[in-house]
Amino acid sequence: MQVPIVIVGTKYDVLQQNESEKLKWICRALRYFAHINGADLVFTQMKEKGFSDFKQILSTHTYSESKIPKLQFEHGKPISVIAATDKLTKIGDP
Repeated sequence: MQVPIVIVGTKYDVLQQNESEKLKWICRALRYFAHINGADLVFTQMKEKGFSDFKQILSTHTYSESKIPKLQFEHGKPISVIAATDKLTKIGDP
């Protein structure tokens, strides 16, 4: 039995204050790391819907729910990527 790995980036609102190019490279590196290790990646912030995406991913693993949470791949918004739904060609260079 495999143990699911979930990489959680908290306080996305603080990370979002970085310049756009720096944010893009940070997100690419984290997506690459999560993809290579078969992990989920989710950024959260307490103020908006990002926290509900985090809860949905955890409940998917905890209770074996078949409902897949809404995926977000763009670095301009809080990322929510499930393992095996991302591709290296979509990520780009880390």
